[in-house]
Amino acid sequence: MKKTICLFSAVFILALSTSASALEKREFTFQGALGADIPFDKGDGVTIPVIYGSYITYFGQNMYNDTYLTTTTISSKTGYDSGIYHTGIQPILSHSVEGGFRHYDQGYLDEDRHIDGNYAGAIFFLDYRMIENKIITSFKYRPSYYFYDFMPNDSEIDMPDNHFAHVGSTEIVYQDLTESNLGIIKHGARFSTKYEYMHRVSYGTYDLYDSDIDQSHKFYADLGLYYNYANDYNLLFDIRSAYHKDVDRNNAERIGSYTAEHANMPGHYNSEFRHDRYIMGRLQFGIPIGDKWGSRIQPGFNILYMPENNKVVGQADYPRTTYKSLSLGFSTRIAGALPLFVNYAYGIDAERKDAPDGRVSKGSHEVMAYAVFGFGSTAK
Repeated sequence: MKKTICLFSAVFILALSTSASALEKREFTFQGALGADIPFDKGDGVTIPVIYGSYITYFGQNMYNDTYLTTTTISSKTGYDSGIYHTGIQPILSHSVEGGFRHYDQGYLDEDRHIDGNYAGAIFFLDYRMIENKIITSFKYRPSYYFYDFMPNDSEIDMPDNHFAHVGSTEIVYQDLTESNLGIIKHGARFSTKYEYMHRVSYGTYDLYDSDIDQSHKFYADLGLYYNYANDYNLLFDIRSAYHKDVDRNNAERIGSYTAEHANMPGHYNSEFRHDRYIMGRLQFGIPIGDKWGSRIQPGFNILYMPENNKVVGQADYPRTTYKSLSLGFSTRIAGALPLFVNYAYGIDAERKDAPDGRVSKGSHEVMAYAVFGFGSTAK
């Protein structure tokens, strides 16, 4: 019998497609999410749609194809998964890929740096799992062709029309973790460290801050500690950190908002900050609010620290080194079936400049809401 509602979710929509094990097939052939991330303040923040769709097909015991669409990508992953080894190829087309496409100065959008970028490429990947999947070592290589379809005539940055890039990474993850209630409740620990190398071929920008950096190095280290008390009262503590060497404004980390790929700082814009070093902490406490529909709230406190000296080429130092925000998550199953998530955050130290008069105010609100769904059983 076919099922119609997806039984899982994740704060980061892309996490829905990170695993496709031949030993543990996912339950639904198609799974998806729809929603939006919306800022509310005096700045120029834009609404970001949350779009995710995935259709998976299994071949025998070990092969699968997963074709999916996200807000910024179209991709199709074909892989082999033995339970210990997981390998394959993933052709991908992505847009809004370079950091320069959006630049904010105290909430005011700098139109002179609006650049639309894209890349087409393929990701080759290999995962090796050990000790019952508690330790995972991953290797990825992505050759890509970057091309830019819009740059304003008066832009202060002159990007090349196109260039090639080679991106390689290795990551080691240790996790001894159990999850329940749609993956929101966690108990255990997770630690990961990652190195990423990027070589941009025939790359160079020409502006007030010329950058001919063609080789960049990025290091990441994350830690998560979770404890689930009686009656599913859940304490969650996360630390995320990064150190980057030889990066410019167009490939530095996009820091801010729920939607950031790694440096998600709720209560701020996506790409509000760019820095070569940062560390952020998040403390949350999950609270059940009745038995009906499995509803929960999850208040939290978030803090971001960036050193005073910013070494990103072309990026000025920020007026503060520490930024704080408060967050509140709400989750439920509509009619006991359809998972719905609403996340709110208030950026306590976010500075917003009103463009006409230049006055600066503090505080920024962010709301991200999305529903998760699925249908079609993969059981044969």
